[in-house]
Amino acid sequence: MTSFAKLVSRRKIYEIREKGDSLDNVKLYAVKMRASSHALGQDQHISGAEKIVQAQEIEKTLTALLHRAQNHPNGQPDKINLKIENINFEDILHIP
Repeated sequence: MTSFAKLVSRRKIYEIREKGDSLDNVKLYAVKMRASSHALGQDQHISGAEKIVQAQEIEKTLTALLHRAQNHPNGQPDKINLKIENINFEDILHIP
């Protein structure tokens, strides 16, 4: 896990419980995207996002983040990094 605390909304917890899943048994993943361009000899940030999802949501989330990177108003990226990281539920900081 990265050095910063993971955040998940009450909505996500509600969605998990609505599906009938126990929070103790749910596998969660941080899906991250960073898009950049190497314009003018410098790495320029174009777009970035992170979502916390269950395994069955990974493909849909990757597709949405890829679309976001490729169609961002800040320009076309030269590089798009996508990362999927397993996270422990105990490491998540819950926000109201």
